[in-house]
Amino acid sequence: MLRSLTRQVCESHGVSVESIEARAKEVNSLCAKWGRHAEYRELEDVTDLCGVRIITLYANDVERARDMLRTEFDVLEEKSRGSEIPEAFGYRSLHMLVRVSTVRCTLSEWKDFGGLVAEFQLRTVLQHAWAVISHRLDYKTSEEVPAKSRRKLFRVAALLETGDELFADFRDEVSNVREEYQKVATAEAWRDLALDLDSVIAAWNRLPLDIVKQTALSAGFSEGTQHIGEAPMRRAIGNLVTVAAHAGIGTVGSLADYMSRAAQYFSALERFASEATTRGFRPVADTPDVLTICLVLDDSRLRVIGALPFRPEIEKALDVVQRELQNSASVAAHGQQGYSTANQHARSYGTGASHD
Repeated sequence: MLRSLTRQVCESHGVSVESIEARAKEVNSLCAKWGRHAEYRELEDVTDLCGVRIITLYANDVERARDMLRTEFDVLEEKSRGSEIPEAFGYRSLHMLVRVSTVRCTLSEWKDFGGLVAEFQLRTVLQHAWAVISHRLDYKTSEEVPAKSRRKLFRVAALLETGDELFADFRDEVSNVREEYQKVATAEAWRDLALDLDSVIAAWNRLPLDIVKQTALSAGFSEGTQHIGEAPMRRAIGNLVTVAAHAGIGTVGSLADYMSRAAQYFSALERFASEATTRGFRPVADTPDVLTICLVLDDSRLRVIGALPFRPEIEKALDVVQRELQNSASVAAHGQQGYSTANQHARSYGTGASHD
């Protein structure tokens, strides 16, 4: 119940978490602990009958989770382990002892748990990694570690702490870049934005989307349903950006220019749609996917470089169309070579090709 409640309140408070773990104390463990603590008189005296661990991606999300718990529960104790002494062995973790709030205990599903105490541990992913690995090392204090190995453990702890700080800085920087992209996307300078996932999303409505979609629909694709805020659409734009970058498209404006020429790919797209439909799947006219197909048809190497996650029907249709395009290009190149050879012979005899 506490795991479920924690998940709900994290969502309602907008606290982003990587995972939430919870466990009820095993009876054997409870009996052993009871034997070690003569002061225990009631079940409520045991402070970790239920243990919950909230694992976040970023250090400042630990602080947000802490503030959330202060709001949603009655906090009895709060302790940050490993942070008080700079040279302390190990890594930080925030521990909180909480009780279900008086208000929540008035609800029928929580009335039986009013007096019980639970322990929360709040960690980042990197802090959790350290905790798991150090637990396996079986050392509790730095004095237990062989002196020659102690320095490496301190270095690992320092690197993980630095990593937490850098990840937080990275998130803040990305957030600032996205805000800047949104401002630039409303002005003519949007064309000069360097090509990346966030710049394309910011300028998406400035791009010639209708040209691509109408070309695809006319070629036999089905109507698309994705919207820019949806996760599948974001992944599709990410695939497009990866392939476009490898194709030498470096700015959002260059991508827009490429999109405006989508009609040039009508015949290839029509053949592709026909082949895929014959194999049981009609391709969808979602703009990023259509553009990715166009780029791959332009250069088959991009299909491998981009490690694109196509459906089997799409893969087979691409095989057929790319093979046909390569054969056509080979025939055209051979014909051009023959024409050039004939002109060379004609010139060597002092006559022009038109004379024949």
